[in-house]
Amino acid sequence: MANHEHWLAVCRATLNGHHSKARKVWNSLSPTRRGILLHAAGMKSFFCRYAWDDFNQRELRQLKRGIQRLRAMVDMFGKFNELDFQVVAPDMPERRRPMGEVERRDSARARLESQADLLQRIAHVKH
Repeated sequence: MANHEHWLAVCRATLNGHHSKARKVWNSLSPTRRGILLHAAGMKSFFCRYAWDDFNQRELRQLKRGIQRLRAMVDMFGKFNELDFQVVAPDMPERRRPMGEVERRDSARARLESQADLLQRIAHVKH
């Protein structure tokens, strides 16, 4: 049995041709946000440039399934509290993480820069 939202959509379509709330939202999204929806739907990134009316019926169904998957995933994370998103829980010892590639490169760069600075100071004092 259809709910009132369905019948409102039928009335809008009757009065306004092909009225779609989804069209209005899609056309207002930035390409980055469109890309998130397309990725969830398993669709190619070139669809970011598509206006709503450029999609065919199969692509719209695929996009709808992707949005449903994304909504289900967000709902899984919606039940967590703020403590679930902290690196260290209260009253727990901090665990050291292994240093990542970027952190190693940055620390090596900092060491080299400090050594170069020291060498310049030494060279300046000798003259």
